[in-house]
Amino acid sequence: MDTRGRAALAAPSAEKGVLKKLKPGPGLSREAVATDQKLRLRVALVALMAELGFAAVTVRALIRRAGVSTSTFYNHFDSVEGCLAGIVVMTLQILIGDMEEASRHGVDLLDGMQLGLRHLMGRLSREPELAQVVFIEAYAAGPQIREEMEASLETLEALVAEALTLAPRPVAGTTHLAAGLVAGIVGTIRKTAQTGKAEELSGLTDDMNDWMFSVAHEEVVAFSHSSSRPSDEQAGGLHFQMRKLETSPGAVADAGHRAITTAARLAAAGGLTGLTSAKIRKDAGLSRREFERHFTGVEACFLDAVESVANTAARVAGSAAEGVEGWERRTFKTVGTLCSLAAGDGELSRLVLLDVTAAGRAGLLRRDALIKSAAERICDQAPSDRRPSELATTASVEAVWRIAETEVSAGRTKELRRLAPVFVYMILAPRRRSLRALSKLSPEVAFASGETLPTEFAAAAA
Repeated sequence: MDTRGRAALAAPSAEKGVLKKLKPGPGLSREAVATDQKLRLRVALVALMAELGFAAVTVRALIRRAGVSTSTFYNHFDSVEGCLAGIVVMTLQILIGDMEEASRHGVDLLDGMQLGLRHLMGRLSREPELAQVVFIEAYAAGPQIREEMEASLETLEALVAEALTLAPRPVAGTTHLAAGLVAGIVGTIRKTAQTGKAEELSGLTDDMNDWMFSVAHEEVVAFSHSSSRPSDEQAGGLHFQMRKLETSPGAVADAGHRAITTAARLAAAGGLTGLTSAKIRKDAGLSRREFERHFTGVEACFLDAVESVANTAARVAGSAAEGVEGWERRTFKTVGTLCSLAAGDGELSRLVLLDVTAAGRAGLLRRDALIKSAAERICDQAPSDRRPSELATTASVEAVWRIAETEVSAGRTKELRRLAPVFVYMILAPRRRSLRALSKLSPEVAFASGETLPTEFAAAAA
């Protein structure tokens, strides 16, 4: 899409102005007409999806809103999904394009990243419907859109990784960190749009930049290269914890709980695709009436199962940290236990971290709810004088989730134990006095191997 197209799609009065048909007459090139038609279709689709959701949008409704014919639509797009894919790519290209432009003109990539983020947040702030459609509603559109989104995000991650690599100290990073930073940005946009406050995104830009540079700090590289020992093996793994709950007297008597634990076990082995209510009912010993009393369908049961696994892990980790003195130490103990549980059960880790989004928009929102809950627990447990901001904590948990998701997806689930110190750093780092806070931790938190803190930590804490 050309500059006019991007600007029009993001303009506050986009639909009013853009959906007017071109006046007939000489001098209009075929390219100009085609550009105008595609722009009108995309603006109309954004408006319809924001009003009705993706599932309710038809080609007929779209062409009527855009004021074009059916043949014109199919001249440009093969489906509504194809039209939406263009909107998704165009939106993410705002940030990608600014970073690429900076690189071509010899501008510092970090400066390009900051300018690009300001550009993107400003556009979304002026066009809140666009934020809602691209970062929430698009996940209801099926695999084609998610693949387009993933491809664009991977491009952005690569550019951020390059920016971090070229940056002067103390900025530093890894490919993992780049993926986490992008996830934090996307998560912040989605959370803000979901709460109906997308107009405020522009005002969050400075806070987001501060968060990125607090996390992309050279000490995190030292943590990521450490040779930490496995933590809390006695936790037993998520399958073990789920079996304990499943066999408790209360669970046996609760039909809903039996369905959830059964769905978790079946979905961990085969994902959502092969899960049916008949399979769940047969394995759990439930009648159709009992199942339907608790769930509206298989997807609802599946998502409750994912949440149940995540909550079980959170309870076990919280119990392991009870009695540990100091917020920072408790945070490390909690995160270390979570990493150990996840590392011990690859199937359930995949279920929570990856398979949850197989449920589309509903899965994405359930995932976001889990992240929000984790961030709230971190903030609530922090002393009032060291309480991190909600934005920074949520972005950090988003980043941690994305890094853990990457490891599980690549078949490196057991590596999560080694990454526990990295995750702790990312959670505590947004408090720029976290260097002093981290110095209060035992050497286990630094490298989990008895080594001393990096020189920079010791100097900052002195």
